Amino acid sequence: MILAFLVAGTVAAVVTALTLAVAVPQLNKHGIIDVPSDRSSHAAPITRGGGIAPVIGVVTGIIAGWLTLSTAMSLMQTAAALMIAVSTIVFVLVFAGFGFAEDVLGLHVGSRLALQLVVSAFFAVELIVWSGHSWAWLPIIAVSNVVGVNFTNFMDGINGITSLFAAVAGAWFLIVEIHGGEPTLACISLVLLVAALVFLPSNAPRAKVFMGDVGSYGIGAAVCAVVCWLIFTGVSLPVALAPVVLYLSDAGFTLVRRSIGRENLADAHRTHVYQRLTDLGYPHIAVTLMTVGVSMALCTLSTAFLFNAPVILRLLAIVTGAIIVVAYLASPRWLRPVGRRHRQIGVRA
Repeated sequence: MILAFLVAGTVAAVVTALTLAVAVPQLNKHGIIDVPSDRSSHAAPITRGGGIAPVIGVVTGIIAGWLTLSTAMSLMQTAAALMIAVSTIVFVLVFAGFGFAEDVLGLHVGSRLALQLVVSAFFAVELIVWSGHSWAWLPIIAVSNVVGVNFTNFMDGINGITSLFAAVAGAWFLIVEIHGGEPTLACISLVLLVAALVFLPSNAPRAKVFMGDVGSYGIGAAVCAVVCWLIFTGVSLPVALAPVVLYLSDAGFTLVRRSIGRENLADAHRTHVYQRLTDLGYPHIAVTLMTVGVSMALCTLSTAFLFNAPVILRLLAIVTGAIIVVAYLASPRWLRPVGRRHRQIGVRA
């Protein structure tokens, strides 16, 4: 497995870096630029769509990892690993394709959601066939993945936030799979971590390029796919969901609050918790690191479930995690303003 890690990680890193170097000039050439508006968190035009690089890095890394692992597997193990790898790759690429179409052309919200639901349903079928679970899971998986991918897209609004979200998720999933022993999922987790870290310097602390919808959809799909595979291979919900709770909480809380306020949910806005924190004057990197800290704390607390700690410790972990999440959601109210709204001045690549 160590050789597979080395091969997959190296391929993911090299391909991400090379794709980024090739893609950014082409994106600039074709005018795929994010121009700031009143709702933006940046103050200068920035190239959009650079997230295609980590997406391609993840896909090629998964292929390299599977090819290396298959040399030491039985035929049955190779076939099972191939299904995990192929279904994840297709899921990621199709969602990234939706994102790229949105970056370049723009898609009608209803059509986009319908197509996403169909793709997610196909992925759910593959999961159920592979695992033998009840077909009652199909609508749950289909809807949950569409929600997860779109929430990732909603949260990708300040420098570095989704790169580090993916890095934390990949690192945590890798730890879980090293403990649990599913090598294909471990490789997928590793390449997610590596691709995100390679992309990070171009997006934070000053952004030279934005992920765009192609990146946030693709990364969101990769994370959602691994969460599903973890759950369907016996990992407990608190462990599988730990690194994504913050994104789900921020986006979900904002959606509910806007619904209660009878706002048009299709309208653009900047009322996510992380956006409100930048409105208080906190720099992008400070807010991003806050989200990372919360996610890492939740992952640490979920070790009580990973290692099957006594019930009292697991209950304590849940209560502590809930307090941390609520404190984050309420942070725009209890944190003091430190200046005027912080709009990051990026650097055109």
